[in-house]
Amino acid sequence: DQGFVPAGDSLDMEAIFDVSGLSPGIYYASIIINSNDPVNNPYVIPCTLEVTDGPILALGDPGCVDFGNVTIGQPVSQTLMLYNTGCSFLGIPFMGTTNGVYTVSPTNLVIPEGDSAAVTITFDPTTFGPVTADLFINSLAGDTTVCLTGEGGGAPSAGIIDTSLTVILPGCV
Repeated sequence: DQGFVPAGDSLDMEAIFDVSGLSPGIYYASIIINSNDPVNNPYVIPCTLEVTDGPILALGDPGCVDFGNVTIGQPVSQTLMLYNTGCSFLGIPFMGTTNGVYTVSPTNLVIPEGDSAAVTITFDPTTFGPVTADLFINSLAGDTTVCLTGEGGGAPSAGIIDTSLTVILPGCV
C-alpha cells in the first residue's frame, strides 16, 4: 500500500499474518517500508511467526450454566457444547463437578480438530435454596472451569380452600 505521513506525524499500520496452509513451525519474514527518509530507506521490520499444532478448547457459552428453580426429586439437564478450534485432536481425560447434585456426562472424551461435542450437565437438588458448583474440564489444551448455578425448590401445591358444601333446595307446601 501507499500513504503519506506529514513531517513530525505518525501513521498506524496493521499487519495481518495468515497461517492458512502452514505447517507447525517458526517462520521468519520482514516488513519493508520504502520512504524518502535518507537515513532509513528502506526501513526493515523483522517478523517472527510461530505456528503451533495444538488443540484449542472453546465453550459454546462461556458464562455460567444456570438451571433456575428445579423441583427436588425432578432432575433437569442442560447441554454444554465444547469445540476444538485447534489443529489436532483434543483429549479431555476428566470432567467433574465440585458438588454431587450436579453431574456431567460423559466424564471424558476426544474431540477431533475442527469438531465439537455435547456434554450433558444434570442438576438434581436435594435441599431447598441456591446451590452452586464448578464444572472442571481437564484437557490437553489446559484446564477450564465453568460455574454452575441452580436453586432447589418444592413442587407446586394444590389445596382446597373451603371443605364444606351448602345446598338450599326449595321445599314443597
